[in-house]
Amino acid sequence: MKNKFLGRDREINHLFEAFNYVAQKNTEGLYSGPRIVSIISESGLGKSRLVQELYCRIANTELYNPSAFGYWPKEFNDNDVNLQVTPKMDLQVPKGPPKFLWVGSRWPPVNERNQTSRDSVFPEIKQDLSIHESIIRKMSPAWLEFWNRTTSVIKADFPGEIRGQVTGDIIKFALDMSVPFSGLISGVIKNTVEMAIDRSQAKQDYTAIKEAKSKDEVEEMLGIFTKLLSDKHAIPIVLWLDDAHWADDLMQSFIHRLVFKAKEKKWPLLVVITHWLREYKEQITEINPTALSNIIKYHPNDYIELAKIDHSCLVTYINENLPGITQSQMDLLCDKCDGNFLSMVENVGLLLSQPRYFYNRDITSYINDTGIEKITHWESDRQRRVKQRFDSLEPMALQDALALGADQGVRFLPELIIKHLENEGIELNDG
Repeated sequence: MKNKFLGRDREINHLFEAFNYVAQKNTEGLYSGPRIVSIISESGLGKSRLVQELYCRIANTELYNPSAFGYWPKEFNDNDVNLQVTPKMDLQVPKGPPKFLWVGSRWPPVNERNQTSRDSVFPEIKQDLSIHESIIRKMSPAWLEFWNRTTSVIKADFPGEIRGQVTGDIIKFALDMSVPFSGLISGVIKNTVEMAIDRSQAKQDYTAIKEAKSKDEVEEMLGIFTKLLSDKHAIPIVLWLDDAHWADDLMQSFIHRLVFKAKEKKWPLLVVITHWLREYKEQITEINPTALSNIIKYHPNDYIELAKIDHSCLVTYINENLPGITQSQMDLLCDKCDGNFLSMVENVGLLLSQPRYFYNRDITSYINDTGIEKITHWESDRQRRVKQRFDSLEPMALQDALALGADQGVRFLPELIIKHLENEGIELNDG
């Protein structure tokens, strides 16, 4: 199923302009300072997909991800499920260090009756940074060998007047290759392991440990970002806070202090906050608004509220994935998603997975009467449609497994679902 980025030209251009602003130095060789962009909408309108597209724009720009370095993958490699906040690096073999850093975090859903259960995402952020430190440490000898080999070729093959210019370029290249945060995250892996051990202890013990470490965690993270952003080899950073309506107090304190310091020091930092619309409006009207809602409020020029997706984008998507359907069938599908692109993707995916809904079981043909009857009963409201799909799942064990996964959020392991279904005696197939 094709799920390329459609529409949202104004919004993606806004985001990319904001990154250009923070990442490029002025005529005096200084950075202009941070930007804080908020993307607000109801669920399913494409907040996460929009930020992933920002990454793709940056990673495919030669200035920020030069081919000679090839540090970052060109795509997010998310298989179009929009769940990742950082690109997969496991298949990447960089030829040079990064010209920017992409750091992301997403909070799992919070049970409103137990707000104190919110976990800090600091361990995940530090683990992500440690991955880059590990890559750079591992690749540095190969990069050094490349510099030496290239310099030797220049000395042997270039005329004297050209040699100086090219050697100067190589020296600049070597400086750019210098590890921007070598040794910075020393102790991060140790800290992450300690946190994992803490989590495995009794709940009351872990809560006490977590509270005792909270202040130190904020200071440690501020120290890491300060070094990355203020060193002579400062590197532009995109910090993406996804589903920030569930942000824990610890992270909100950190972001508040980080933004204040970044403005004061003019650091090359782009903070992108994605937030549900209803929760933002509720928080901003409270007597004591959250730190993140205040940050959003006081940056109105970088406030993006996503509307429903343009009808023409929905039609384009349908034509690419369901080429044989009639105009009336296309209109029905558009009505059933009510401008919510995620609902359209899910609905089209459901149809494509069921050839029996198409004439002669050919998914490139038009939808048959059975399929039309099925679509007619679909809810158009996003939340009711989600519930409708969930209620249609059988057997009940699968619902239980999915509910468990939702409760665990980003920390949920697919293996847990598999084990749960096996225990219920449910046979697993390739799908």
